[in-house]
Amino acid sequence: MGNITCHVRITITYRPLLIVLRTLRKYWASVYTTTLPMIIVPIILELKDKFAKCIYTIALMTGLWCFDSIPHTMISLLPQLIFPLSGILDSKSTAACYFNETNLLNVATMIIAVAVENSELHKRLALLLMMICRCNVQLIHLFLMLIAMVISMFVCNLSTVIVMMPVVKAILVELDMNGVTSYFKSVYKMEEVHSESSLLPQDVSVITEPPSKLMVKSAYKFSNDVQFEEISLLDHTRPSSITTCFYLSVGFAATLGGIGSVTGSPTNHVLIGSFPKIILFNNNNIIIIIDYLQTTFPDNRLNFAKWFLIGSPIMLTSTLVVALFMQISFLGLLKPKSSKSKRMKSNANVIEAVRVKLRSLPSVTFKELMSFLAFLIAAVLMFFRNPIFVEGWITLFSRNFIGDSTVAMAVVLFLFSVPAIEETLGLLRMESAKTVYDPLITWQQVQKKLLWTSVFVIGCSYAIAEAVSYSGLRGMIAEEITGYLEDHDGRTFNVCFVVTLILTIFIDGAPVLDILLPIFTTLCSRFTCDPIEITMAMTLVSSYSFLLQIGNPVNAIVCGYAKIPSRHLLLIGSFVTFLVAGITLIMFPLLYRIVHS
Repeated sequence: MGNITCHVRITITYRPLLIVLRTLRKYWASVYTTTLPMIIVPIILELKDKFAKCIYTIALMTGLWCFDSIPHTMISLLPQLIFPLSGILDSKSTAACYFNETNLLNVATMIIAVAVENSELHKRLALLLMMICRCNVQLIHLFLMLIAMVISMFVCNLSTVIVMMPVVKAILVELDMNGVTSYFKSVYKMEEVHSESSLLPQDVSVITEPPSKLMVKSAYKFSNDVQFEEISLLDHTRPSSITTCFYLSVGFAATLGGIGSVTGSPTNHVLIGSFPKIILFNNNNIIIIIDYLQTTFPDNRLNFAKWFLIGSPIMLTSTLVVALFMQISFLGLLKPKSSKSKRMKSNANVIEAVRVKLRSLPSVTFKELMSFLAFLIAAVLMFFRNPIFVEGWITLFSRNFIGDSTVAMAVVLFLFSVPAIEETLGLLRMESAKTVYDPLITWQQVQKKLLWTSVFVIGCSYAIAEAVSYSGLRGMIAEEITGYLEDHDGRTFNVCFVVTLILTIFIDGAPVLDILLPIFTTLCSRFTCDPIEITMAMTLVSSYSFLLQIGNPVNAIVCGYAKIPSRHLLLIGSFVTFLVAGITLIMFPLLYRIVHS
């Protein structure tokens, strides 16, 4: 008999698996948010110390931040929930961190920026810059970074980036209107406009206006009639790659500009304010306050000139390298034959369109003049409040009572007091038809455009810094660094560099220095290192927070203004951090020895 072959067909259905995957894709944010706290619980179980709860909170917030699973405002408020429950900080102390002087300066500067935007001064400046650069996108990008860098040398980098945002937006919108690039891209889903009736979307076009005015015009075909409906697209858009490049680049340049001079960054003020007296710690106990630096290195003092000679070359080199990286990544640099690179070059039609628009503008209005004057007054008063090289005007008052927020609030009062006269300077007359004028800015305008998320993000950073001190995490860091250096003598600079760079990812630079300066000065006295070299280098590094919003108020402002997802900031910021840290490691020791030789 012949062999009998039997074929058995086994059918495996993937439908249940597909249903599960589709469900997870649809509700991934909820699943991720609820499971992440349980996944990282081993941090507390393994360490079993009070500071483990602080590490747990930082890890939880970082995980939520990277994937934008819940709103950033809610993530920023988590310390107010976790720290009191875990016994690290009481609710009163935690809440006080959310509205400190830095946040008041943030709010006041944003009000000044709103006044500049309402006067439409930013559009005039944007058109002028485009004409200077002949509408070459790569050149415009470089000029914006250099302008932000220079201003940040003399004005707080947070104030600089807030005022620069409207100018960047005006340039990008103008480029979009001339077809050079797109300002925002739509991630709008067609099925979301389906109603219960059988309305079929036929065409969707996005009008690229500023984010607060984004609308979509959808044409529907129903019963052979075309109906038009306007639907808000604010939550259905994402910045284009060019938009992301411009906004992040200006933020990076403003941050780097702060290291060029003593007055440029709050972290620099922290270091200068700590000299000559620094609290030294030993086994978590304050043992003595001594004039350590003056006794040990009497001729090795910091001043404005020395800081500028050391910091400005690092600042300029880092800014140019970051500009080169961003242009290669986003603007088609080094690829002259690509379509993107060709669109970035000067175009005669675009230049003519911008020239016509610039000529059509009226002469400078009273509102524009007053808005510019307000910013100029704020910049001059902040710079000369307490400079290192001359006596500041603060000596006329109680020296420790007046900060930058006081200056900014005085300028805000000026904006709310001056009338918003519409006529140009050439046509301004006493017999104007209008009898009552609104001020240059109203509170309704402030409420509409204020980025409250950035306020909570900055407060969150200070709450974490406070928790690091009270939870014993600072003492643990000091013990680990000391133990490592005892076995690896001669690596003090590199170890302090890496520790500062890691901590500044999660905490703003000024609180980082408050935590680490006592540790570093103790290490310098123990391992016979130059304390000024170590502390100045770490002060520069404490500004290199480019990865998360929580680590740098500038990041929070930029991402909030342009709706940049946190994962994009994390990815791009990782490369920028690597580049800038490498430049500092190479240049700083050399420059320091040349200046102090």
